[in-house]
Amino acid sequence: MHSTGFGSGVAVPHGKSACVKQPFVLFARKAQAIDWKASDGEDVNCWICLGVPQSGEEDQVKIIGTLCRKIIHKEFIHQLQQGDTDQVLALLNQTLSS
Repeated sequence: MHSTGFGSGVAVPHGKSACVKQPFVLFARKAQAIDWKASDGEDVNCWICLGVPQSGEEDQVKIIGTLCRKIIHKEFIHQLQQGDTDQVLALLNQTLSS
């Protein structure tokens, strides 16, 4: 199993299951970062978790691709790490709806 740590303190764990009826995104942040075996060696304190139906691999690839294009930007990371609930929700909604 490979790490889902994308770097800069962000991980994107993801999976598909027959129990999932609609794709979902869940965001979590922890004050104290933990070792997630990220590619850059940095500990992780933000998680963008994805779940899709068993047949939703295309949705999963699209969402991960969209997030990857944003995670490389320092301002995006800063907003995830420092934003309040409403700011992070707006950021993720804007990112995933474009």
